[in-house]
Amino acid sequence: MKRPRERYHSFKARKLKNKSISLICNNCTGGVLLHDLGLRFNTPTINIGIRNQEEFLFFVENLKYFVNAEIYEVDYDKYHHPAGFMKHDEKTVDVVFTHYRSFEEGRKKWQERMKRIDFNNIFILYEGINVTDEFLERFARLSYPKAVLSKKNQLVKYNFYHGFSFYKKWKPGKILDYKSWYSVKRYLDDFDYVSFFNRTD
Repeated sequence: MKRPRERYHSFKARKLKNKSISLICNNCTGGVLLHDLGLRFNTPTINIGIRNQEEFLFFVENLKYFVNAEIYEVDYDKYHHPAGFMKHDEKTVDVVFTHYRSFEEGRKKWQERMKRIDFNNIFILYEGINVTDEFLERFARLSYPKAVLSKKNQLVKYNFYHGFSFYKKWKPGKILDYKSWYSVKRYLDDFDYVSFFNRTD
């Protein structure tokens, strides 16, 4: 018999109609979300972090270029995790392989999943505490369906973004925590991601 949390995630997965999405996310939030919905990882951004806002935005804006871009190793001491970087137009994008044992393992998975991207079914998700107005204005111009998960008071003029009051007690990974030891819901579930993925516009 499934445990309550597994039953809850299965219930949400049954409501999802769009089951082949390519979700591009700046951190582990995207991977956990896809896992909870039981979806295939049709995206390279699994178990990784692109920690710089500008670099993440540049990566998404130039996604078709980066599909075929080589990724090179970054000195371990810079991030204390295996990491790599890609380069385009004299700009670089650092990718931290947070949950991989080595750069080679991370690079292999990155390239393997990069090939799965469906450019007709891409969604962009950014999660973080310190988003700037410049970032939001530029993010809003992306042609893909998109959402930012951050503090409510930062996002009031962007009606397709979702704010979280818990950011008063923010910490990295907080959004993935369950609300209590007995709850079936993560803080992430305050965002209606099933409706977001089911959208057709």
